[in-house]
Amino acid sequence: YNNYGGIVQAYALTRVLKQMGHDVLLLDQEFKNIPAWKYPLTVAKRTVLKYLFGKKDIDIFFELRRKSERHIVNQFVQDFIDRHFEKTRSFRTPKQLRDGIDEYKFEALIVGSDQIWRPKYCFDISSSFLSFARPYTRKISYAPSFGTSEKEYNVEQIETCKKLIKDFKAVSVREDSGAILCQEY
Repeated sequence: YNNYGGIVQAYALTRVLKQMGHDVLLLDQEFKNIPAWKYPLTVAKRTVLKYLFGKKDIDIFFELRRKSERHIVNQFVQDFIDRHFEKTRSFRTPKQLRDGIDEYKFEALIVGSDQIWRPKYCFDISSSFLSFARPYTRKISYAPSFGTSEKEYNVEQIETCKKLIKDFKAVSVREDSGAILCQEY
């Protein structure tokens, strides 16, 4: 995504895994775009939530900002990505991810870093907990972040992610507050 730190961390982890003798494929789950006809309704809903209900953390024009940021970041880092991420596969849906796992017969999946365990940055938080993985696939988290020390998950998300995280072979998180959230919920 449009995050220098995430790109550098993915590069570093990829290098370490290769030095350990592993083949590495970077899975890129693409953002789903809101259909053009629905965008005005989405902006109106976010505006109401932000200004009438006091939801200060809502980004009303998230998609426009993301698009402009991606353009800016890409002009500086796309060459780096092209040179250092030789194997990348993009997926749009959990089903495509599951089919890709079957195709490549992955030995393990590693999820991390950045704020991928923060619901407001994920369209489907369960995918960030590798819900699409087959039961026999080894799952590892490497320094994901909740991006906050506060609980942002609703009851349904907590129950879903609680089940999913129990299937991980190893779990590490970036911050102490993330470890506390894992233990508590």
